[in-house]
Amino acid sequence: MKRVYLDYAATTPVRKEVMKAMMPYFGVHFGNPGSLHSFGQDAMSAIDSARERVAKLFEVEFRNIIFCGSATEANNLALCGVIDSWKGKEKPRVIISSIEHESVLETARVLEREKKIELVLVGVDKEGIVLLDELKKSLTQNTALVSIMYVNNEVGSIQPIKEISRIISDFKDSLKIRNSKFEINNLYPIFHTDAVQAFSYFDCSLDVLGVDLLTVSGHKCGGPKGIGILVISKATSEKVRNSKFEINNLRFFSPVITGGGQEFNLRSGTENVPTIIGCVEALSIAQKNRKKESVRIELLRRRFIKNFLKVFPESFVNGGETHSPHIANIQLTEMNREEFLTHADLLGVALSSGSACSARAHSESHVLSAMYGGNATKLNGIRASFGYNTTSKDIDNAFKYLSRMEEK
Repeated sequence: MKRVYLDYAATTPVRKEVMKAMMPYFGVHFGNPGSLHSFGQDAMSAIDSARERVAKLFEVEFRNIIFCGSATEANNLALCGVIDSWKGKEKPRVIISSIEHESVLETARVLEREKKIELVLVGVDKEGIVLLDELKKSLTQNTALVSIMYVNNEVGSIQPIKEISRIISDFKDSLKIRNSKFEINNLYPIFHTDAVQAFSYFDCSLDVLGVDLLTVSGHKCGGPKGIGILVISKATSEKVRNSKFEINNLRFFSPVITGGGQEFNLRSGTENVPTIIGCVEALSIAQKNRKKESVRIELLRRRFIKNFLKVFPESFVNGGETHSPHIANIQLTEMNREEFLTHADLLGVALSSGSACSARAHSESHVLSAMYGGNATKLNGIRASFGYNTTSKDIDNAFKYLSRMEEK
């Protein structure tokens, strides 16, 4: 029996091309990029080339790419970094959606517990889309940061990032009119989006989206784990240069990890050269294949849902029409989700209940809870997610196995 892996939103197998690109930096070019000898310079040259490549992918400047140890770290840098450098007189406000990934949600809650911020959670509708009127009403003069994810990792809902950007931009314009001494706060609110689940399927140009900061990860699109990237928009860096902030280091946010000053003093620590190379290679391939893969994966999603509802007719799909092609979240009506997932795994099908970051905690889905108003009967969703290696035969095999299981 060939096992079927349908958990690509958790992680993906590393592409062969990515492995090939990484291998020389484990042995031949193993130097510390901080060393001045030729071994170190070879490694630093590789990082510079990778940074240049990924900067072109996002249409930003070389210095606007910050390599981190994970997307979680990049999200922490975005939130904590902005708050640590806040120069306003009032306590800063942070606005996030109620369905953010734990790396944003829990980080914001920690900042709130430490009394560093005033936290506002914006609700979502039953399709998992942020309530824009609620967000608009939450914006205040002391709002330092708005962080709304592009694609939700549990139900695949796509947030209207461009529209949110316009709302924030209009709010900034209104502040300029009201405050003639508008100097220090001319960058705020900073708009950040976690685009980890979006990159393989949607345009992530920061200028097109209208965001200041954007997070991506390598291992969601055929790259290695242990590498994430925080991208700073070109427009934002230009604003910094024309403001009273520390111009050379884009210091409208502060480092979370300090030490040797790597990554333009924003993320210290010896650079993980192989994973940087692998991540950039994976992102490049994903962007190249984005359009055709979006169409192909959407067909697989529909095939999966059709078969699932046929085998388990009492189930229904969580979320609405505005969804990413690679995620399907299905509500079980009778069988407990943990029991279902365990049984499915024994039959040879790997599915999940949502975020892999919190799966072992067996906690209720905060995403489904937000969508359904905490209704306990609707917190029993399972997630199937698809990727570059998924085929129609995988879907057919999955239901060949799952058909042996019936909801009790």
